[in-house]
Amino acid sequence: MRFLIVTPEMEDTNYRGVQFVTKHVLRGLSEQGHEVVLLTSHPKVKINVKSEKLRWRVLNTYFRQYLQIGAQLTKRMAPRAGTFTSIFKFLVALFRKAPVIVVDKTQTSGLNLVKYIDKAVNLPFFYRMAVAMPKFFRKLAIEKIAKQVKADVVYYTFPLAVPKLSSSKVIHIIYDLIPYEITEEPVENEWLSKLAKRIDYVSHNSDLIFTISQDSENKIKEVEPHAKVMNIGAAMSAFEYELAGYTHDSPVLIKNNLVGKPYLLFISSIERRKNVHRLLQAFVSISDKTDASLVIVGNKTGAFKGIAEELDGAPKSVKKRVIFTGWASEYDKYSLLKNCVALVNPTLYEGFGLQPLEAMLNHIPAVSSVAGALAEVCGDAVLKIQDPYSVPEIAHALLRILEDKNLRQELVKKGNIQSQKYTEQVMYKRIKEALEAL
Repeated sequence: MRFLIVTPEMEDTNYRGVQFVTKHVLRGLSEQGHEVVLLTSHPKVKINVKSEKLRWRVLNTYFRQYLQIGAQLTKRMAPRAGTFTSIFKFLVALFRKAPVIVVDKTQTSGLNLVKYIDKAVNLPFFYRMAVAMPKFFRKLAIEKIAKQVKADVVYYTFPLAVPKLSSSKVIHIIYDLIPYEITEEPVENEWLSKLAKRIDYVSHNSDLIFTISQDSENKIKEVEPHAKVMNIGAAMSAFEYELAGYTHDSPVLIKNNLVGKPYLLFISSIERRKNVHRLLQAFVSISDKTDASLVIVGNKTGAFKGIAEELDGAPKSVKKRVIFTGWASEYDKYSLLKNCVALVNPTLYEGFGLQPLEAMLNHIPAVSSVAGALAEVCGDAVLKIQDPYSVPEIAHALLRILEDKNLRQELVKKGNIQSQKYTEQVMYKRIKEALEAL
């Protein structure tokens, strides 16, 4: 079958976890013999040469660079969404024939994304406009391109919501049900309200829905009992394995004076759903019992200021041991992970939970809540936080993992076993079985 992949995550590095899932789907489809066409939306490149062969070679080279550094490249070359230029150029592109790039796989090397893509079709600014544009224009754009590339199946990643198509089957992937599960956001939160509407829309307008955990599959079926939902799972990204062996002291360790020192590590966006505020409270409460630091890696969201206020009353000596790195490169992240005492993940809800799995694969013990899908992902291979709303329970778990070396060794052994349930091979088998039900 020929798949048209419509996925804004490939153009936004903020969505690291779902990028991993999308990469695996692309690779799984390719290795099973399906043809993969990826919809991109980079600004049109003007190449003023007479040689058509040279022009396509340059375009193909640009496409590979675009996928490797997509977010940076798009921000540098494109006006911001919502500007007149963006809207005008998108509308012009919408009614023109989109250029199709045949990917030259002989020019690719290693375990990179391009290796698993056959063609790319470019509709400039589409992803910048997609969420804001009416569904009519979304359907018009996708239907047009699906017919152009003769796609048998169009695969969308959430939160895009597109009506059923006349020319192709439709698969949407819903990673989790945050709008239904989150408990500490205000009821009037517009973002959550929009996501909830999209989940409802997608559940009624898909030939098949993929999700990444049994927990999410069950909850989608509760929302829409008649939806056809398949859990394809998730896995550690095969595209990052070369980084997993990175053990050198990276600049982030030296910069934060962490070389050879004990610290607990949190990796995720800094928001209330991730329970960072209670993690800070718990760490402050045990700070007089340990000399370890707490390192928090992740993008600072709008909630950061309120979360950081949890440190306002703490002594300066404690504040110095809470280190916010902000966004970290993959090299920095793996260096921090390889050298930490343990990963901590006290989140209030997850549709999968990539971080504990990464810790297991890197032979690092983890402390984690078992909310949402984390119970099935973690099994008994983590020190469990049964009640993530309890600061004393989080504090007790932090102190225990820091003090009990035997416990850490036991969790590493269990993690080696548990992580084998989430390999690429397992995920690709699930994808194959799901497509058989399409």
